[in-house]
Amino acid sequence: MSELMQNGFHYIVLPGDTLYKISQQFDVPLRELIRVNNIAEPYTIYPGQEILIPKATPPEPPAGTKIYTVKKGDTLFSIAQTFNVTVDDIVKLNNLTNPELIYPGQKLLIPSSK
Repeated sequence: MSELMQNGFHYIVLPGDTLYKISQQFDVPLRELIRVNNIAEPYTIYPGQEILIPKATPPEPPAGTKIYTVKKGDTLFSIAQTFNVTVDDIVKLNNLTNPELIYPGQKLLIPSSK
């Protein structure tokens, strides 16, 4: 088992998320969530931010989806073409607030092709 799996997983903050809501969702103490992510008062998080969820197992992706890890040079358009889906489908499924901003190593859910 990888060190990350033993220690938790990375989660991308969605619009409407709060630290409290995330702590409840993954059954992680709020103080621990704040500590492991070095979040200073007033404990502000923002959509698209990546935080570590400590000592938790990542949720299973929705049925019919794949997980794709963004590579250097990828764009949402190139990823959409590769999987025969639309950019809009990827944006909606991943709740991306800025479709122009993806980065190597980022995990994206890819819907099944039409």
